Amino acid sequence: MGRSTGLAWGPRLRRAITSFVPLFAVCALASPAHASVRSQPALTGLRPQPAGAGVRSQPAGAGVRSQPATQQAIASALSQTTGLAPSQVTSENVCGPARPGFATCDAEALVRRANHARVRPNVHGGASFTQVFPAGGRGIPSVRPAAAGGAQPEPGTPAWLQQAYDLTFLSQTRGAGDTVAIIDAGDDPAAESDLAVFRSAYGLPACTTANGCFEKVNQSGQSAPLPAPNSVWEPEESLDIDAVSALCPNCKILLVEATDASDYNLDQAVIEAANLHANQISNSWSDNELTPISGTYSFAGSAVIAATADVGYVGGGYDAYPAAFPRVTAVGGTSLAPASGQSARGFGESAWSVDAWGWGASSGCDLAQTKPAYQQDAGCAGRAYSDLSADADPDTGLMVYGSAMGGWWQYGGTSLATPLVAAYEAITGVNGTTPQWAYADSALLNDPVAGTSGDCSPYILYICQAGAGYDGPTGVGSISGAVVAGAPGIGGPSFGSGANNTYTEGVGATTATLGSGVYPNGLETTYYWQYGTTTSYGAQTAPVDIGAGEAPGFATAALAGLAPATTYHYRLVAQNSAGTTYAYDSELTTASPPILAANPSIVGTARLGQTLSANPGGWALAAGPYSYQWQRSPDGWNWTSIGGATGSNYTVGAADGGDYLRVAVTATNAYGGSTATSPGLGPVPPTFMSTAALAGPRWTARPRISADPGRVGDTLTVSPARWASRPRGKVTRVMRCTNTCVAVGSPNTTRYTITPADVGSVLWVRETASTGTATTVVWSSRSIGPVPSPSSAAVVLSGGRSALRNSRGATLAVATITSLSPSGDAAPARAGSRTLALRRAGGVTGPVTAWVCQAGRVHLTTGAPSKCTRRISLRARATVALPAWMSGAVRVVVVRQSR
Repeated sequence: MGRSTGLAWGPRLRRAITSFVPLFAVCALASPAHASVRSQPALTGLRPQPAGAGVRSQPAGAGVRSQPATQQAIASALSQTTGLAPSQVTSENVCGPARPGFATCDAEALVRRANHARVRPNVHGGASFTQVFPAGGRGIPSVRPAAAGGAQPEPGTPAWLQQAYDLTFLSQTRGAGDTVAIIDAGDDPAAESDLAVFRSAYGLPACTTANGCFEKVNQSGQSAPLPAPNSVWEPEESLDIDAVSALCPNCKILLVEATDASDYNLDQAVIEAANLHANQISNSWSDNELTPISGTYSFAGSAVIAATADVGYVGGGYDAYPAAFPRVTAVGGTSLAPASGQSARGFGESAWSVDAWGWGASSGCDLAQTKPAYQQDAGCAGRAYSDLSADADPDTGLMVYGSAMGGWWQYGGTSLATPLVAAYEAITGVNGTTPQWAYADSALLNDPVAGTSGDCSPYILYICQAGAGYDGPTGVGSISGAVVAGAPGIGGPSFGSGANNTYTEGVGATTATLGSGVYPNGLETTYYWQYGTTTSYGAQTAPVDIGAGEAPGFATAALAGLAPATTYHYRLVAQNSAGTTYAYDSELTTASPPILAANPSIVGTARLGQTLSANPGGWALAAGPYSYQWQRSPDGWNWTSIGGATGSNYTVGAADGGDYLRVAVTATNAYGGSTATSPGLGPVPPTFMSTAALAGPRWTARPRISADPGRVGDTLTVSPARWASRPRGKVTRVMRCTNTCVAVGSPNTTRYTITPADVGSVLWVRETASTGTATTVVWSSRSIGPVPSPSSAAVVLSGGRSALRNSRGATLAVATITSLSPSGDAAPARAGSRTLALRRAGGVTGPVTAWVCQAGRVHLTTGAPSKCTRRISLRARATVALPAWMSGAVRVVVVRQSR
């Protein structure tokens, strides 16, 4: 963004420049922040436009079309790295305006709009190379993560940029023996130690003076004396060396520090870098002038790469130097974000468009330079730029470390794109002494087709508007590893809106459809999918040959035979003769039958001749009509279905006399049915009995069970209930309750010895007494259990997370209760709003079952213990929607079954 005028940034500068030289103002920058729009003077020196002027030039050799980077996707990336929304941030040039004869750096810091404080990103670090295993073990060794699949990389990290540009294999295996020179102004005393922090955070090999990877010299090529420290340019130097490291960790970095930011001294630093045999010379700075700056920017054997600036198309005869020189690779900027919709690449990319503050990728048409032979665009009679592009949007930029800056910050600008392109040329080995190679290989690059650097004349609209083929903001395309043969590349998540994207196209109860892009990178490539309930996977699809092209193909799979309501891990594996590439681990959860949210109930009175109506309760995921089955029970515990009673209404008949009634409701959807029952209603008075005759015996004291520890082998003492009058008959039973209750031991026993079959269960005493015409059921007021053992565990919780530990203190599983508001956000618990997530602990073998019961409650109608969910087979993870009636604390039990 260099200026020789010394004027302030923004629209004021652009209007001032226009007033100086209106004849050359072939394009005008118009945005919401620019109140005045430059008039269009005569288009002197421009090539004649063919019929249909206003339609952009579309030369042959357009690259692989990129989906646009949508605002939602950019916002998602920004939220991941900073927790902020685009409305809360803007960007700010690091170096500020330059005085005449001086350049400025093109680094843009992400800052808060409210106070312009720089934004600290959320840096989590982690190994960059975990997914690619080159044939023969070449390059930087891959580190297998704790979870075999590894997590998808976060925006702003080396691994994310490598995946987005299909460079992971090349970054891992190539670049050794290549020197990338970085030209900056003034000394950064902590450059080497800061670089060590960045590379360590992302698992990149050390790059030090001692191991020969890093060298810092002055503009004369000497290690001393170095120029005076320049705090303004220090962030630029950190950005440059971190960006080169992100894509070429094997490259040697030569930091050449000019005495100051004058054009002369920066040019001397460029010349010295060439003298020191740098293969690529990265210049993340620019000086916008009316006439070309002096200096040497073309060398045999050295590629000179320069930023085009960050202020969009200014026009008025001004051009960005040295980027506008024909033998210099001019680097434009893009916005890179997760894809929206379906995408083989998995990323969307647009020109980094000029925003309301005037920041965005620059482009130009320099009539002072002869049009190079490699450019075939129609409209600009001189040198058109950019040539090539990479990520420059601060919202999706690189997380950079600098101690002088106070730690980690997020930066963008063409100052990011330029060293990325330099590192890219190093690992691909292209001949970058001129930009000609990019035009020859443009069909293999990514082609951003959306975004703008301003408002140009219709005759050279493509200089400002991104579109198919060559355009000013992005050149012939953005960088892509497809230009070099190598191990397969795997695209980012292929399906979604740009937020929380996934490789899952569709999921049923027992099926799933998966898809991802695969870059064969010029070699015959096959792929297959691995899947299973853990990151050990355990199952895979048959291999499929995707061919040997360069552009990404779509690798799909249709999985069948999956278990409903189960979480699966999966990943894509692609391999060719250069190596094997594993996608990052992903999860999907198969669909579920309807989930109960509120229990069914009965409306009406349990009397002969009365019509009862069923309220089906509340259900999640129910799609079809409900079905009903009315049931009766003599004691409120043992139920049988009533023949033919399958409607929503039921009329009480004589056969129901003395019994309890309830209704079972079944809800269905495409994935199956779920059944829940109402509380019992009754008993129904028979017509030939008086109310007094109907009443069962009245108890005065509940049955009791002794308070022994309750371990396997302990003997419990059972004491029967006491009754106001002697019943005609009574039976006392010990009840073993898991998610259901069954009688154990002998009737009317006074002692019961706990057996291994009782592990994990709760033991109660139930007594049934009868007058001959009516029955009363009473349960003990306390219980024993859950019975502990090394193979079982239980915990009571109402929210949060807790480990389930067995009798020896070992964790068998972890339970987490989450309360959800209607929008899905965390909120205070309410009925029917909670889910329980169970995760099996590592190292636990054999079948594991679990169930959940209401803690400390007794069913008010029947006197039975609290209700429980169905049994759950816990393979790796399971999620249970807690029903509405299960409020407050719940008891979670897991039992490991013996084989």
